[in-house]
Amino acid sequence: MKLKKIFALLLAVALCTGTTAVYAKDYPYPIGYYNFAHSNRYLTFATDGGSFIKTIEATTGTEIDVTKYVPTKSGYIFDGWYSDPRTKQNQIKKVTLTENIVVYAKWIDDGTPKHSENYVISRTVTDNSVILETTSGTVEAPVTKLWIEQNARLEYLMSLKATAK
Repeated sequence: MKLKKIFALLLAVALCTGTTAVYAKDYPYPIGYYNFAHSNRYLTFATDGGSFIKTIEATTGTEIDVTKYVPTKSGYIFDGWYSDPRTKQNQIKKVTLTENIVVYAKWIDDGTPKHSENYVISRTVTDNSVILETTSGTVEAPVTKLWIEQNARLEYLMSLKATAK
């Protein structure tokens, strides 16, 4: 019993005297930093509709040349990686991972005509499916009886709104 009390006293003294700060004093982040236990950082590529580039995980302090990572996007030319997602200013060529970082792709229209989005030309509701004729072809999707009932109710309400105008 005496041994437990002595151990508890030593543990309390150790915690109160700041001995844990000895281990953390040379660490470049404050005590309690959210990623204190792990030395890896992440570089994430936000391609803005371009091809996917996998997030890079590397140790803190690693320098990465982002010009080696080039996504593609139909109808656009890749203009580089930027630190600001809205204005696309401050182009980045290299990143040093001192924290988790996201870089954002900037695209320039290459002038080729863009296909308009796929839209529905006509829709047919059968007893157990919906058939959509779209600009890219015909699509049939199975539906439940409940969906058919709710869709009929919605169409009825929409017709009331249209006649009210």
